[in-house]
Amino acid sequence: MIELLSTKNIIRNHMYKFILPFFLSFATQFSFSQDTEASLRKKVAQSKDTSLVSAYLSLGRFYAVNHNQTDSLIKYSKKALLLSQKLKEKKYEVFANIRLGVGYFNQGDFVEGEKYFLAASKIAKKEKFNEHLADVNIKLGSVYTCLEKPDKGIHFTIKGAKYAEKAQDYEQLSMAYYNLSYIFLGRSDTIKRLNYLQKAIRTVEKYKVKDETVQNMYSFAWQTYLELSNGNLNYLDSALLYLDKGMEIVEKNNWMHLKPSYYTGYSGLYFARGKYDESLKMTQETIALLRPTNAHAIKFNAYMRMAEIYDRKKNKEMAYAYLDTLAKNPILKDDYHAWKLAKASVKIYKKFGSTDLALKAFEEQYRLNAKLNEADRLKVISELETKYQSELKDAQIAQLNQQKKIDELEIDKKRSQIFWLFAIGSIILLVVAVIIFFLRQRNVKQSVQILETEQRLNRARMEPHFFFNALSSIQTYALNEQSPKTAMMLSKFSKIMRQSLESTYSEMVTIEEDESFLVQYMELQKMRHPGVFDFEITNVDAVEIDEILVPSMLLQPFIENSIEHGFKNKREGGLIQIIYQKVGDALSITVKDNGAMEPESSEPKTHISRAVQIIKDRLYLLTKLTHKAASYELFDGKGENGYQVNLTLPLMFK
Repeated sequence: MIELLSTKNIIRNHMYKFILPFFLSFATQFSFSQDTEASLRKKVAQSKDTSLVSAYLSLGRFYAVNHNQTDSLIKYSKKALLLSQKLKEKKYEVFANIRLGVGYFNQGDFVEGEKYFLAASKIAKKEKFNEHLADVNIKLGSVYTCLEKPDKGIHFTIKGAKYAEKAQDYEQLSMAYYNLSYIFLGRSDTIKRLNYLQKAIRTVEKYKVKDETVQNMYSFAWQTYLELSNGNLNYLDSALLYLDKGMEIVEKNNWMHLKPSYYTGYSGLYFARGKYDESLKMTQETIALLRPTNAHAIKFNAYMRMAEIYDRKKNKEMAYAYLDTLAKNPILKDDYHAWKLAKASVKIYKKFGSTDLALKAFEEQYRLNAKLNEADRLKVISELETKYQSELKDAQIAQLNQQKKIDELEIDKKRSQIFWLFAIGSIILLVVAVIIFFLRQRNVKQSVQILETEQRLNRARMEPHFFFNALSSIQTYALNEQSPKTAMMLSKFSKIMRQSLESTYSEMVTIEEDESFLVQYMELQKMRHPGVFDFEITNVDAVEIDEILVPSMLLQPFIENSIEHGFKNKREGGLIQIIYQKVGDALSITVKDNGAMEPESSEPKTHISRAVQIIKDRLYLLTKLTHKAASYELFDGKGENGYQVNLTLPLMFK
């Protein structure tokens, strides 16, 4: 039979359900692990202020962990968030946002989960709660993985791992490794998947972490190795090793709610080794331990295992009985579990010769597969129906006479010839396509190098009048023997010269670095024009000046023109304002002054002269290199004094 459901879709639909216990196990700041529902409700009724916030968070976590009620987790986390905002308790606000993100994540609403995790990250960064940045970045990594943005998921997860390692938070570090292992499951990269899994296990075994965390990692390990085993004895031995280690912790802490999961693991291990009686015994013990409130998923897997065991033991009646029981499980509302049941039913019914039932189950499998995948459904269903029908007729084909067999062999021979001709033709086309691709890549690379060279030359064109004026002023100070001021001016001038020369080889710089250059530059201009003007630099909504990149020295020509032309007739009161602000996925930069229009000009106000073409060239090159729009607009103040330049740049991070 052909497996229709892709691994990628399985991860997309079910990864978040597996991660939830890990999310909550690491969020124990407000958990009362030994409390009952009644005692937690009593704490809610008796507490106030931050104690009430803590009680809300603990009660929500209790419902999520013990009853899988994420609606309650969201409900009480929202109460905690509103109260913490009212009390202006930022740390509790971070915790409440994280819990809300976890709640929506578990419901599959990844966009809403992202919103609350980002809110927690913003507060933690602003308030310098560095101990929480590891947690929230790792959770964002999981969100982006489920949103099918694996590169972004890897970025945030590794960022979280660095925070965790710096803070020596080894529980969060192991969680980061666990997330990376799951991401590489989606990429079908078994080597990296197992590599990060082993890193997670080594971390929890080397450092003192909670038994809950260690058990979680062992649980993920045995499930991973069991899934990958496919008859591989080494993988089966590894699965047994981590089953035993995890079960030891479960027994030690008397975590009865985890035993069914481990018994299911032992059952799968015995089944993979062909020990069907032992597998049957462990599955029966699993069913006996299940709690009716949240046991549908484990019960489904247990009954599925029972059907498979009796299939292997050739007990048709019992195998069919468990298939009938599975058909009544409420979890079949989930299309993935319904697809698994249909697939298993096809195999079992076909083995026992119930072709009508097999065909009916097969049609259900196709229907569900079409619903779970976005590929060309009608084509896939048609091809697989044809293949299945041919399999059902295998017994009839065996009864054909010898001549018909010879004819079939001839047909197969012709098909083989056609196949090889098609394969050779495909290889030739592929080679030609690869050659064309690399030739085009080489041409594109050469074009990019030319653009980068032109951009360096444009950045090197700093206003020559400025150098002349600065050197003239330095000469005047020296002639008047004002040596301290001369030395200061020379020092600032040399720093600007060095930064401008270095920027020729820096494609992009951070806002922080560019601001440093502009401050030096404007301070030097203030020495040339004492008392004429002042300047302000504003970062709206805490723009990440150490992370966001801008083209180096892009603003200098505008500021130069404001000083040399806008303040030409001013003696005092001049002001230059520079404002940075994020707008969607773009960075907005505003440069404005309160200078006056030159009297002889009869055209609309404009300080920007020959610098305009350089700016246009640089923004054009930036657009070409990033494939994102970069532009500027010039305003004359609409009748008022002053000019304003608005630049829009693509939002880029280092």
